[in-house]
Amino acid sequence: TPGGHYRVQREDLVRFLRDTGHPAAAVERGSSRILVVDEDPANVTNYTRALRKLGPEVEVMGAGDGVTGLIMLGSWKPDVLVLDLRMRGLDGIDVVRRLGELPELRTRVIVLSIYLTPAIAEDLQGLGVFGCLDKPAALDKLVALAEEALGIASSAVRNT
Repeated sequence: TPGGHYRVQREDLVRFLRDTGHPAAAVERGSSRILVVDEDPANVTNYTRALRKLGPEVEVMGAGDGVTGLIMLGSWKPDVLVLDLRMRGLDGIDVVRRLGELPELRTRVIVLSIYLTPAIAEDLQGLGVFGCLDKPAALDKLVALAEEALGIASSAVRNT
């Protein structure tokens, strides 16, 4: 370009991201999306509030059960899913398995649970889960892991 600037065209970046298996929807939309699924309303509130600190370009929504979460995955197409492992009805493992049947979503999953063991975490990672955190999760660890899943530079987190 004039002036010696090197610029990547949006469509080239999207193609590169898709070809390398990375989420491209955020680039196409201009924002990132995080969906929090937990049957405890207090956890949904706390996690969404903490994740909104990633900045105005990150949209965060919550769902109170696995079925609603799965519906929102298909309709809202988040880049990151923060998911409780144990829920009544459709639990977190079922959601992860069903998400695996929809590879076009390319949603990265972060699992939170008080029931995590090294064996369960290994099984989840075998299902394609991006990361696991023990509950109660330190909010700063959740934000850092979501930030990593989104590929956001750490300086993007605002202190509040």
